[in-house]
Amino acid sequence: MLNEVSPILQSRNLDHTITFYDRLGFQMKSRYDDYLILSRDGTSLHFTLNPALDPDKNACACYLYVRGVEALYELWLQAGAIHPNGALQKTEYGMHEFTALDEDKNLLRVGEKNVANPT
Repeated sequence: MLNEVSPILQSRNLDHTITFYDRLGFQMKSRYDDYLILSRDGTSLHFTLNPALDPDKNACACYLYVRGVEALYELWLQAGAIHPNGALQKTEYGMHEFTALDEDKNLLRVGEKNVANPT
């Protein structure tokens, strides 16, 4: 049975990734020469080192289901992590969500079920 899932995103520089995600409230869980695991509130993000990554061609993305999306949005907005077109919004599919982008252009869509319009 499935119990947990963790996306594996790409990083050109693991030290820069740690610094960026620290501003978003993540803590380092494990670090290896070419691999990193960060966690926040029981959710883990994994990163593999790829110094040759072209951020403009990075197609890595994940969806994070959260509680308290508005507070998290404000924190990540202050950290400069919100995608230029990723403002907090209520969707037609019943989510209240925003989109963040890290320095390697890994896309993080973050959402909470919209209680007023659950689907």
